[in-house]
Amino acid sequence: MKNSSWHLRASFACVVTGFLVTGCGKGGDKQATAAPPASTVSKPPAGATLAVAGKLLTGNDPNAIRGYLQTVKEIQPSKFEVKWNPATVAVDKDAAMRSLKAISQDGSDYTFDASEPVVATLKPGSILWIWDIAIRRVDSVATTGGVTVIHTSAIPVTQVWTTADIEFHAPVSLPNYYMAYRPHHPPEPKVASAPVAPSPYKFAAARSAESPRFASWVSPLGGNNQNGQGDPESPSNVDDWGEGTPATNGFNGEIKGFEYSLAYGMRTNGVSIILEAKKGDGGGGGGGAGEVAKKLFEIASDNLDVRFKAQADLDNFDVDGVLAVSNGDLDRASAQFKNLNGTVTMHFIGRMGDAGNGTIKLPLADVPVSFSLPIPIGGIPFVVQLGADFNLTLFLAGKNAAMKFDGKYSFDGSGGFTSDANSSKASTTISGGDPAVTGYAGMSPGVSGAVLGIQAPRVGLGIGLLGSSSMAYIDVVNVMTMTNSASVALGMGAPPCKRITYLTIGHVGVETNILPLPFPFIGDAINKKLSTTMPIFKSEKVVLDPPIKACEIN
Repeated sequence: MKNSSWHLRASFACVVTGFLVTGCGKGGDKQATAAPPASTVSKPPAGATLAVAGKLLTGNDPNAIRGYLQTVKEIQPSKFEVKWNPATVAVDKDAAMRSLKAISQDGSDYTFDASEPVVATLKPGSILWIWDIAIRRVDSVATTGGVTVIHTSAIPVTQVWTTADIEFHAPVSLPNYYMAYRPHHPPEPKVASAPVAPSPYKFAAARSAESPRFASWVSPLGGNNQNGQGDPESPSNVDDWGEGTPATNGFNGEIKGFEYSLAYGMRTNGVSIILEAKKGDGGGGGGGAGEVAKKLFEIASDNLDVRFKAQADLDNFDVDGVLAVSNGDLDRASAQFKNLNGTVTMHFIGRMGDAGNGTIKLPLADVPVSFSLPIPIGGIPFVVQLGADFNLTLFLAGKNAAMKFDGKYSFDGSGGFTSDANSSKASTTISGGDPAVTGYAGMSPGVSGAVLGIQAPRVGLGIGLLGSSSMAYIDVVNVMTMTNSASVALGMGAPPCKRITYLTIGHVGVETNILPLPFPFIGDAINKKLSTTMPIFKSEKVVLDPPIKACEIN
């Protein structure tokens, strides 16, 4: 993702990219910035067959890489006929277990024992295929002191295979998850902007549900910043990707001034992804390897108390895929996420203690880890990923100003995309009722408001054990907007008003870190569509309290 937006890069032409590109004080002590080797973190969860299940796989532990290769189970495809580019150098499973020493977090660098015979055949321009781990283009080869480092970049499958016909149906083994870092997106240069004063009746409206960029749904809030995080130059807005520690069932970290916890829990018939976050108070997230994922929503602060939680309960699901290449050109590609039945619950609390105003302007927080589920097919390292992201805009006016929101949304069905050389289209049978506002409360001496956006769940399909640079996905974006007018209402004797909006939007998209996009059949025109996305469903619930015309805030 990029900028302060969801960066959902999927137009009717672009959505296939992820499938085509391979690689595609109160908180305790400060957390360590370097994660320990995955093999020291925890035991695999019940029901797992993967040696690295439940662990953070950083690529710096050769024993963990070897354990992965020894235990990962191939998916039997319904069709698998491929003819590889003659430039391909195949490192089979045995050779990889003997010689592969390390993989960089972004999946671009591979360190081998230089004595392995196949390593000596690699050169710039080769296509490196490591069984069940990676398919990448070799950019450079460097050998020093008995080790060889291969630097690579992503390559479209239309250059990997001259001919391919692959079809598969894969039930996803949910206990076999491992944690992995997502590719890092450097922060954009900061652009100074003047503060915008808040208006009592025009707070951060979700102006266009079809807007291609999430950030355009969230209007900036102004006001004094005595206790807040609104300064774009402050350390709280630094992109501190990678800072955190693995937990026994997830990951704890800090990003842009917020402590967060992303947890993974097995259910009888599925999995729960739990994202919790709270405004940091300077104490750090605390903890070390092996601790459990934190329950941050239960931790209150005395002054500017901001915390939220989203839980996505997802039933067991399947993935269907099709890849067909003929004479180096794409014939068709499809990624379908089947039986995506789930429920999302959201909880938010914003509260002022001391007098003054509290402002939070949190741009998109790219949670730097995701849960990966391998589904390798014929040595091709397909990976399903589960993840979440969030952003927040909040303005609390006056002593003891407080806002609370609870919501719930259920969905079921299937969705994905199908593409050929001429077009791409989304398909979905996902349906669900209106999102429910299950509880709310608010008190504000002045005008207060909040917009909380959480992308949960995000279910993706890509290629590459670590650092998939492109990921086709389907998601549910949950946007909660709440406004609370001043306790002393202005004009016409109108009572204090509360307006709560819970908007849910599903997308098919592509998250990619590759520019320009290496497409043989789209060309430069695709670069003009990078900011577009493809909504596939939308539901909205609006609550007015009291339910009168005067409280219909725009």
